[in-house]
Amino acid sequence: MRFKFLFILFNAVLGLSFLLLFFMPLPLLGFKVLGQFWAQNWFVAALFLAVMAGIDIYFVTHGKLFQLLEREDWDGLIGFLKAKLQRRGMLSVHQAKLYANACLIRQKPQEIESLRRLFATKNPKALPSLALLLALPAILGGKSQEILEFLTPLVQTHPKARDAGWWRWCLAFALLLEKDWIKAKETLYIVIEDAREPVLQLLALYLLNNLRQRDDEVPRVLDPLASHLKDRLTEAEWHRTVEHLKERVVLVLFLNKMIQDARAWLAEFPSGETK
Repeated sequence: MRFKFLFILFNAVLGLSFLLLFFMPLPLLGFKVLGQFWAQNWFVAALFLAVMAGIDIYFVTHGKLFQLLEREDWDGLIGFLKAKLQRRGMLSVHQAKLYANACLIRQKPQEIESLRRLFATKNPKALPSLALLLALPAILGGKSQEILEFLTPLVQTHPKARDAGWWRWCLAFALLLEKDWIKAKETLYIVIEDAREPVLQLLALYLLNNLRQRDDEVPRVLDPLASHLKDRLTEAEWHRTVEHLKERVVLVLFLNKMIQDARAWLAEFPSGETK
């Protein structure tokens, strides 16, 4: 109902705006001036109507999708997008995100894994926008080989992508599961050096701490960085940073417990200012 109401309201507002704009001269100047006005500005009216028609067509063709989202009918949304996928053989990036998120909500990781393989084969150029979302079932399931096989090529081909730091963190996580301590340390060093987001740096340091007893170099690198990071943000700023990041990095939504544990671990370090 909300979708239909907004659709009707949108058309009513645009229609009224059109009438006011193009018939405003009538009560003041009469039909003759109105005719001249229309003759000089007909292309503006045509453009206005074309834009309005285009937007209406978009809403109508996507009406079913909007209604399913409005009702939070995740099973219906999965079925609708899966049928579209079967007909067309591919989904747009936006549709793929909706499909994968609905599958996460309904706990259908196998559907996301199938979508990941499909994009890797048929539309690899779209993967940088979808990588963390499509890799999520493998990350949450601790499937280290799947993580490495999927994200390693992306890091190699898109090393400066917006989410490259998060991809490397996931790779380091997988390498730790594989007990490849040297590569895990090297990868985490890159994440820590390049990270601009304090949450990512925190999680990288937290993973690196697993190597403290295995490599004498790790404490010398980790401890001063952890002390400095502790002083960067107040508790309230940490909370705002994490909440803001959840809107962009879907992985953060599922790492809440690890982030809490990492914050508790960080609190044990002395202040960098007094050290």
